[in-house]
Amino acid sequence: PTPSPSWVRLFVNVGRKDKVGTKDLVGALTRELGLPREALGRIEVREGFSLLNVSPESVDRVLTGLARVTIRGRRVSARRDRES
Repeated sequence: PTPSPSWVRLFVNVGRKDKVGTKDLVGALTRELGLPREALGRIEVREGFSLLNVSPESVDRVLTGLARVTIRGRRVSARRDRES
């Protein structure tokens, strides 16, 4: 088995107030962007935003791909989390 990647944390502008849950984000990443589940780490859905952990190889794909996606009617934008 391959060692688990060191995750990169991304900030996403949708959260609980947008009625977005973990399943919505996982669905967008796997179905819309074709990301393998192994590329996804911990997902935290907070009130006004979400934090995603993704593998380093998939960061660019997620950042550019999510810009074209809407989740529950909201345009999604993502960027590297400032804390990471």
